[in-house]
Amino acid sequence: MTVKPRQPLTLIDLCDVIYSAGHVFDDLQCTREDTAEFLKVGSANAIRHNAIGHSGDVALLQDLRDVAAFFINQPCAELDAAYLCALNSTITRSGPLHPGRLRSPHQHIGVSTNYGRHEPPALNTRQLDAVCRRRALPGNTVENRAISLFIDLARAQPFEDGNK
Repeated sequence: MTVKPRQPLTLIDLCDVIYSAGHVFDDLQCTREDTAEFLKVGSANAIRHNAIGHSGDVALLQDLRDVAAFFINQPCAELDAAYLCALNSTITRSGPLHPGRLRSPHQHIGVSTNYGRHEPPALNTRQLDAVCRRRALPGNTVENRAISLFIDLARAQPFEDGNK
């Protein structure tokens, strides 16, 4: 079987991921174009007046930019709990008080949904490794495995904050 080489991630792709993640999960108020301009220039001052909805947008965009840079500059051969903790620890401006720290059962951290409160059991590093290994099994596309892992992590809420 011939494996088609993967196309490299473009800056447009990266901007789309950052904008979508910010908009869907953290109520990012600025537009996709404003997000692209921020990522290109690196400063909210370079964006047209009032393009960024509130001060939280700047911190969120900086965090998402830093996470993307971490992912690009420190690729991993195998996704595991240690890598996810290191990735989560880059979210320092808009995220948790303790970046990269797994939540503990006594914290009662969860998320409100349309169906009520979702507060899954807290995971330790061994259990988080198991979540990663389940999605590393062959037989599916990389994209489908990534989507499945994202959903598993969002459901598990393993970190104090910055889970998505």
